Amino acid sequence: MNILKKLGLSLLIIVLSLGCGFLIYYVQGKYFNGRNSATPAPPTPTPEVTEVPTETPSEEPVQQQFVITNDTVNLRQGPGTNTAVVVKVPANTVLQLIYADAEWSSVVYEGQTAYVKNEFVAPYTQPAASAQIGAGKIIAIDPGHQMGVDSAPEPVGPGAAEQTARVSREITGTRSRKAESELNLEVALKLKAALEAVGYQVVMTRDTQSVNLSNAERAQIANNANANACISLHANGSTDDSVKGVMTVCPTAANPYCAAIYNNSYRLSNAVVNAVAASAGTVNAGIWQTDTMAGLNWSTVPVTILEMGYLTNAEEEQQLVTEDYQNKIVQGIVEGLNQYFTQ
Repeated sequence: MNILKKLGLSLLIIVLSLGCGFLIYYVQGKYFNGRNSATPAPPTPTPEVTEVPTETPSEEPVQQQFVITNDTVNLRQGPGTNTAVVVKVPANTVLQLIYADAEWSSVVYEGQTAYVKNEFVAPYTQPAASAQIGAGKIIAIDPGHQMGVDSAPEPVGPGAAEQTARVSREITGTRSRKAESELNLEVALKLKAALEAVGYQVVMTRDTQSVNLSNAERAQIANNANANACISLHANGSTDDSVKGVMTVCPTAANPYCAAIYNNSYRLSNAVVNAVAASAGTVNAGIWQTDTMAGLNWSTVPVTILEMGYLTNAEEEQQLVTEDYQNKIVQGIVEGLNQYFTQ
């Protein structure tokens, strides 16, 4: 009997133990494991990056410029012909535009604000330096004569027995009394500025009246500079006061001193005389070929003498002493050189 009691008690203990174990397992699985092993949240997707194009900063608009198209134009204090003149400017002067209305434009010239009539200007575009026709070209300008005569002799050409005056007598305007040497220098300085504006390099034989340079010495200045062209500026004279017009002078093909430069000197003379006559609107007297000029005979570079007009002709003398007419001559020389170098 005691044995049965013990077995029953043992069996009861086993049953109770199994029941408690099952209860603990159930409670743990239902409450504790459910809380601590929740399904992890899916990872947040990385947002797709959209590339934003970088904007190229817009360039500032280029300020508009005007160029003077008339011979000489008044820049005024206000938009009206009754206002005071600030300054007179020649053709081809470039002005900075501020604003424009139907008749007048406000512009800046050398730091001054002024007004110009629209009919005397046109839009200007700065030429690219590489496109400048004069780039790399050297022009020698010889303003003929000087203040004073030098009658001392020099050979008419290299090794020549024939002698000629170092500096011959100049012509004087019959009415204006303008000395030829002074006129030649005025035009030469304008020509220098005009040539440099389009890319040419310029060598001057003189830039003052106070020199003493012979014709041979002037030619040698151009030779030493290895000039691509030399232009000697002169004014003409005649006992016949009806004679007028422009002409050029070059050596002949048979020149005993510089025949090698004949072809180019003739082409240069032809281009210049045609362009100057057209620009100035005067008589084209053509080309005189001669071997009597020391300034030509001593030259080793293409050379021409330009006789710009007759100081002995009343009409032409009156024109030659004005800035407007001198500017026309300069414009013609520049055009002639441009044609010479592009032909």
